[in-house]
Amino acid sequence: MLRTMQGDTFEEIAWREYGSTSHAEALMNANRDKIERQEFEAGVELKEAETVRQQKELKAPWQS
Repeated sequence: MLRTMQGDTFEEIAWREYGSTSHAEALMNANRDKIERQEFEAGVELKEAETVRQQKELKAPWQS
């Protein structure tokens, strides 16, 4: 589960959590109930993008 900060966008969250804004679409797909939001208030819970989370876990410890 991810938690937003004030003013976050899907792109900013993807960058912070996954290291690339290219994962914003996967994050939006995982959170379709919140897709209409342009910016988030602090503390909104989002589901992780499952495929991106799995890719992140496959990296060796020195690659994170």
